[in-house]
Amino acid sequence: MESGALAALAARLETVAAEHGFEREKAPMEWASDDRSRARRVNKDETRDALNAVGERNFGVSKIESITLYRSHLGPNAASYEALATSLFQSR
Repeated sequence: MESGALAALAARLETVAAEHGFEREKAPMEWASDDRSRARRVNKDETRDALNAVGERNFGVSKIESITLYRSHLGPNAASYEALATSLFQSR
């Protein structure tokens, strides 16, 4: 996906999230996972360097037909998830 299409998707997701009561981000954020239980904020240079490091690596192709926005509900023993909205992608 080209960066313009990705930016449009991100903007649409933020709009849908706002329609469901989520606050819009004040500044763009990028995250990197240190492990499965913790994420940390990263800067754009670090993200660019990580992408350059994988160079021409082929990650394969995945067909994504829809995306679903979930709200998590934290409980005493586990979290549960509520589907708020699903958007279907158009075929080309």
